[in-house]
Amino acid sequence: MRNQDESGMLPDFNQCVIHPGPAHRDEFLSVGMARYFGLINETSSVSRREPVPGDLEDPHTLVLDCGKSLEPARGNFDHHQKGMEGQCTMTLLAEYLGIDKILAVEPWYERTAQLDSLGPFNTAKEMGLEKFPFSLLSPIEKGLLRLWAQEEYLTHYMVEASAAIFEQLYLDAKAKADDLDWLDNHVKVIDIEGLLVGYIPDFTGTPTNVSVWMDRHETNFAIAVNPAARGNGLAMFRIENNPAVDFTRISDRDEVGFAHPGGFLATTKEPVEWAVVEDLIRASLV
Repeated sequence: MRNQDESGMLPDFNQCVIHPGPAHRDEFLSVGMARYFGLINETSSVSRREPVPGDLEDPHTLVLDCGKSLEPARGNFDHHQKGMEGQCTMTLLAEYLGIDKILAVEPWYERTAQLDSLGPFNTAKEMGLEKFPFSLLSPIEKGLLRLWAQEEYLTHYMVEASAAIFEQLYLDAKAKADDLDWLDNHVKVIDIEGLLVGYIPDFTGTPTNVSVWMDRHETNFAIAVNPAARGNGLAMFRIENNPAVDFTRISDRDEVGFAHPGGFLATTKEPVEWAVVEDLIRASLV
């Protein structure tokens, strides 16, 4: 775990209080965030109870998701107040730590806040659905929260587990944010016979983040070209199953190492220049 967060604040809370009763994703991730960024440490106690006035006034007690007080300087982070619709304790703590813009690249961040503050019915409306799809929630999450709900004092292992899970979510979000920033400055958009091709031969990030970038910019690519996940060549992806592209048409080309039978993907055996890529794409057009 980190001993100092990115804003320069040192660990200062020797105990943490979260609400009793059913456990939710909001406080689970908030405790994990606080532990990962060093606001609480391995000796800090984490209790599930209603806070008393002394807790709210004590600058060494971190109060999360209860207490009806938002005073970061005193360690109070509760969103159950007027004017905080769409916020949750996790988002308030993330803003305090200066990591909210990083986490916001992940859909789960906004959805967690909506579900916790607006409830499932209104969250479903925000998603354009009639009912919230509870069946899609992870059974692992459900099991972890049930374990939390059984404890008055969270064990060391429970706190460390929440911190480890948050760490992975944070590092994934940071990598995605870095990828999106990189793509903002490096994507080349090329028109081939009326189809837009996103050409990023030097991209070393996560391939799926290219689709995220396109959604953000509402860019109507037909094909994306980036380094292949396997081997040293380039990968050519057909976007949204565009019917004008079929990469099986180049499966017998010497430059092609693999062409998926579904026609949506082809990779070159080795790195190639744009002229070769363009020729392969033109040959793949239906």
